[in-house]
Amino acid sequence: MESLQQHIEHLGLALKAQFFAHPSWAYLIIILVFIIYLVGIICNKDWAVRPAGHDSGWHMIEDFLGRTSLCIVSALLILLAVVFFYLFLRSY
Repeated sequence: MESLQQHIEHLGLALKAQFFAHPSWAYLIIILVFIIYLVGIICNKDWAVRPAGHDSGWHMIEDFLGRTSLCIVSALLILLAVVFFYLFLRSY
């Protein structure tokens, strides 16, 4: 068990070193995560529209805007984040 923990710790340190050596890969992974989240919002999945569950503050925003408007606003914010990271990646 201890060797597995050491192996995972070594793998984490190696990945961290690679990301610091090539930060464009880290930004690409962030963009991919945001795109997956955007697809979840477009498909109207609960894990994307209400990421914290039913007991969070998202239900108040959903009551105020409606579920469709919440999806549109969330999708626009995620799309803006993807564009921001893409432009940042291009300038890097």
